[in-house]
Amino acid sequence: MGYSQPIAFIFLEIILSLFIGMPDIAVGANNPPAKNTIRTLNTGARPYIDRWFPSVGYLWWQEPLLLTKPTGEQYVLLATANGPCLGGGWRRIYSKYEFNIQGCGFFGFNEVGSTHQLLTYYQQEVASYGALLGPGFMWRLQQGVINIGLQAPVIYRYGDWTLPAEGYTIDSVSKVSGGLLLEAKWVKNKISLSQKIGYLYSMGFLWVLQLNLR
Repeated sequence: MGYSQPIAFIFLEIILSLFIGMPDIAVGANNPPAKNTIRTLNTGARPYIDRWFPSVGYLWWQEPLLLTKPTGEQYVLLATANGPCLGGGWRRIYSKYEFNIQGCGFFGFNEVGSTHQLLTYYQQEVASYGALLGPGFMWRLQQGVINIGLQAPVIYRYGDWTLPAEGYTIDSVSKVSGGLLLEAKWVKNKISLSQKIGYLYSMGFLWVLQLNLR
C-alpha cells in the first residue's frame, strides 16, 4: 500500500493485533511466519494454542503475626517460611502474549520469632500448608523464549502455631489473602522456568521459583 494507507488505520491495526489477538499484519503468502511463532494466516486455523501443564516449585514467604497476652498486650511476631509447591495450570498462547491460570498446593516450615525487645518468643519448624491459585497475563518476547508479566493469586495458608501459655492467642492460624506478583519466564523446548516475586495483602512478600512442563 505504500504511504497511501492512512496513518490512523495503521495505528488501529497495531493496537488490535497487540491487545485483541488479530492476525499478524506482516504475515502473508510472500512472508511466511518465523519458526516457533503461532501461525495466524487466514486459513481458518485458530490464532492461539491452548495448553495444560504440570509444575513443581519452591516458595519462600514472610508474614507478620500478632501475639496477644491474657492482659491484652499485643506483640508482633515475624514468621519466615519455605517449602515445595506442586501443581499446574492452563494457558492460552497468542503470538505476542498469553493468558493463564495456574496454582499449586504447598507445604513448608516456619521460623517464628518476636520483633519486640520485651518479649522472648521463638519457634522452629512450625508446619504450614495451603494453596495458591490465580490468573496471569504475559507478554511474549523473542518469539516466546522470554516472557514477562503479572499474576494475581489468591492464597490460603494454615499455620500450626504454638502458644507460650494458656490464655495467649496468635491471630491468623488460617488466612486467606491475595496480591500481585511480577513474573519472568524463560522457555526452552518443552520446559519453562519462571520466577515470581510480589506482595500479598496482610501477609507480606512471596517469592516463587517454578519449573513447568509446557
